[in-house]
Amino acid sequence: MAATIVGIGVAALMAACASAGGSAGPAVAAGATTGAPQAASAVPASPVSSASPSSASPDNASPGAPANPAASGQPAGSAQPLCRTADLKVTKGLTGAAAGSVYMQIDFTNTSGAACTLYGYPGVALTRSTTTTSQVGLAATRSTGQPYRLVTLAPKASASATLHLVQVVNYPAARCGPVSGSFLQVYPPGQKTAVYLSYQGQTCTKPVFAMGIGAVQPGTAPGH
Repeated sequence: MAATIVGIGVAALMAACASAGGSAGPAVAAGATTGAPQAASAVPASPVSSASPSSASPDNASPGAPANPAASGQPAGSAQPLCRTADLKVTKGLTGAAAGSVYMQIDFTNTSGAACTLYGYPGVALTRSTTTTSQVGLAATRSTGQPYRLVTLAPKASASATLHLVQVVNYPAARCGPVSGSFLQVYPPGQKTAVYLSYQGQTCTKPVFAMGIGAVQPGTAPGH
């Protein structure tokens, strides 16, 4: 029975992400609530800059990221504070594969004793070690198929974002400039402290699509 449930979850994840930023969203977890921020308060307290496309930090837009400055952070006037990196347990969630790609949920669980919010896109990149200076290749671009929303996490509640990883061996080496890494560097939206998740993989140093990250959605993937 467990295998059947996991199989259903992987199929649901693949269906949701078959196109970059697929419109189907993860299930809502108990304790997680959503609210579409009003247009007047869509700009976060710390707008996203596009000054440095090579960095995964949320304060630097990834190549191909939307110009909208409200991509990460927090809408003005939000009743709850941002979830700090220290407030969150960040883990790899459900993973599925299809058509030369891997789709992975990155889960964020509120480990603090108070509600906090996530809004926008995590910053994600591949690194060789658990240091900010060890990034290899380009940071993940933002998949815009799912609108970002304000997600309020009660204590122990979870949210997730879908990471799309292309199997870069399918690119000609000269077009990709493949490079290997051992960790995924993950910045929660609006934060400047990263979490490092063990992951052996490759990405590209050339400006081709190698990684895409979706906006944080309430809950975790079906079956996870």
